[in-house]
Amino acid sequence: MLCDLLAHLGCHADGVPDPVQGLERLEGGDYDVLVTDFRMAGTMTGLDLIERARERDGALRVIMLTASRSDLDTTARRLGFTLLRKPLDLGRLQGALSDR
Repeated sequence: MLCDLLAHLGCHADGVPDPVQGLERLEGGDYDVLVTDFRMAGTMTGLDLIERARERDGALRVIMLTASRSDLDTTARRLGFTLLRKPLDLGRLQGALSDR
């Protein structure tokens, strides 16, 4: 559903079912931004994914979505990602995608 929404906003999006496949896709592709969730299936969190993706590409822009009530703001500042809380505000998503 998120890929469809991103396409509606004019983006080309590749969706994968888990973070391990996401890392594999990032390694082989040329991407402008990584959109991830904080909680995902498996043992890797969105934070783990961001840290591992940044090891490969330190300039990769990242947007993290979360419904978690955890305070992720300090982590977002430290790791340099945009944090968007659910329910997702489409205007904020569009703004985050257009920030350069």
